[in-house]
Formats: sequence, C-alpha cells, structure tokens
Amino acid sequence: MSKDKILLTSEQAAEVLGLQPCTLQTYRTRGGGPRFRKIGRWVRYTPEDLQAWLDKCGRNSTSDDGTKSDGKRGKRRRGK
Repeated sequence: MSKDKILLTSEQAAEVLGLQPCTLQTYRTRGGGPRFRKIGRWVRYTPEDLQAWLDKCGRNSTSDDGTKSDGKRGKRRRGK
C-alpha cells in the first residue's frame, strides 16, 4: 500500500461527512452509503471514496431524484 493512502475510521469518516458513526453503520448494513473497506474486523474509508459518494449525492433541486445527469426531466403521463 502506498504511504500516501489514508484510511479513516468510521468515527473519522462520520466527522468528515457531518454524520453520526451509527448512520454510517446503518448505511453499511442497508446500502446507500460510501464505499468502505473491511480489513479483518475493522471498517475503513478513504477520503476519495467519501468525496465520490458526496459527489453522487448532489442534487439541483428537492424534486431531483438523481437519476438523470442532464438536468432534464422525462415527460409525465397523465392518468385518466
């Protein structure tokens, strides 16, 4: 491993993200959180993975579900 590679604990990652460590634990079990490494019994995060997750969470409005990258919404069908 490169000496430049930083591995953060859950507590450190939570502090960087402004979350509680228990929130990251929930994300690990249910999915949807940042990528992590399992080293033996320890969980570690890289700053790059935290940043990638934050970038993926970006939205342009509250109605933006993040599925379209061009900012355009699909046509809605009206029910009869």
